[in-house]
Amino acid sequence: MPSTWRAESKKIIGYVAPLTEENAEYVAIHKVQRLLNQGRSEHSIILAWNAGERAQTCSKGVNRFGVAFNSCAYVAKYRTYLAAQN
Repeated sequence: MPSTWRAESKKIIGYVAPLTEENAEYVAIHKVQRLLNQGRSEHSIILAWNAGERAQTCSKGVNRFGVAFNSCAYVAKYRTYLAAQN
């Protein structure tokens, strides 16, 4: 989402940087490192990536924009992907 990129870019890079592959990777690495430094678990980080950093448990429903979401399915999909990589 454009607003998410603007916020994360500004927080991590210091300004709203162009959304390039390199900038996205830089922001992602620093965001995950910040969450790890906060003592967050792998599950918590994956949940935060999908549902926002304040998310404590997975949930599903429809957001205020009418878009369906299911953060539990997102975490499960990540775990399946990770297992296939090993």
